[in-house]
Amino acid sequence: MRRQILFLSLVMAGPGMAEAAGLNCTASGRQLEIELDASTDPARGGAIYEAAGQISVKLAGRKRNLSILLDGNHVAQYWSDEDELRLRLARTVEESGDSGAEAGGDVAEDAAIPANGPVDLTIVAHRDASTGEFEGTYRLVSSMIEAEATGSVVCVVETQ
Repeated sequence: MRRQILFLSLVMAGPGMAEAAGLNCTASGRQLEIELDASTDPARGGAIYEAAGQISVKLAGRKRNLSILLDGNHVAQYWSDEDELRLRLARTVEESGDSGAEAGGDVAEDAAIPANGPVDLTIVAHRDASTGEFEGTYRLVSSMIEAEATGSVVCVVETQ
């Protein structure tokens, strides 16, 4: 039995893990910042196997900003080829005990900031032939900020 488990572990890790690639997307504006880092596996069609990110929203008239944390569990869709990259992250921030959203410590402390709700981030970018970077747009929809935000995003895909 131990041999079978060891064999399955080696097969699942496979040689593709040594060929791992990275993905970094950033967007910055007057009221919103997005930072996302992910590890992809080219041997498995570029699938994301690890991700970490943060959306920071500067709230008008507030001393504190809203910060929404993202991880690999929130990757709803990912697609990339030579010329196009599409990525969608979705999560629901729960009020009780969820550390996924913070406003300087406690979202519920400020009644003007909803303590829970859905967060949906979509990135669509195309490769710039001169730089090799993916440039495009993001769309953020969330009841936590009671708005839809759109803007420019740059993604860099690194391969080994």
